[in-house]
Amino acid sequence: MADRGDSGGFGADACARLHSLFDAAAQTGPISEAQPDVATVARLLDAAEAGLAPGTRVPWRVLPVDGAQARARLIWNFEVCNADALAHRHPRVHQAMAEHAALCRAPVQRAVFAEPEAVPTRVTDVAVDAPVRETAAAALTQLRLAARATGLVAVWITGLDADALRHALNVPAACPFVGHVCLGYPAGPGAVTATKAHHDDV
Repeated sequence: MADRGDSGGFGADACARLHSLFDAAAQTGPISEAQPDVATVARLLDAAEAGLAPGTRVPWRVLPVDGAQARARLIWNFEVCNADALAHRHPRVHQAMAEHAALCRAPVQRAVFAEPEAVPTRVTDVAVDAPVRETAAAALTQLRLAARATGLVAVWITGLDADALRHALNVPAACPFVGHVCLGYPAGPGAVTATKAHHDDV
């Protein structure tokens, strides 16, 4: 029987697999243009919300960014915000290039915003929305992990002009931007795989 004090009862092998999943989920692609089925995407959203808001819905808006015009506007947004990195004038050039490729190729794309229950009426009320933003971010984290466990890649992008994105998607200014997700299957010989991880101290 596993020592619950050491690993919660899951054992070293399960913990190693979990850490491998963490590592794989942090990767940024490449992503294939092959379309995941609608049911798979719906199950991932359900998994993303699991356990985060018992008895209530997770306070987030997950909006599809579909159509050539909407995608082109999103890519332009990213290119403006990340011009230095894309021109190889910033240390995060490799990350920016990978995210740009994901925006151009990923078949499923969702913009994620936190959704407060009420619009703030005073400047001091904005602080009340911090737990709302944190819960939405936690759901997005779970979405990325659930996607990788299902064999998909989910790239979480934050380097965007949030006001421009809100305007394009008709989202109220009171809804903080959490991130944009590019979702799809791994592509090519450089496809992301969950490599075996060794954690002696788990």
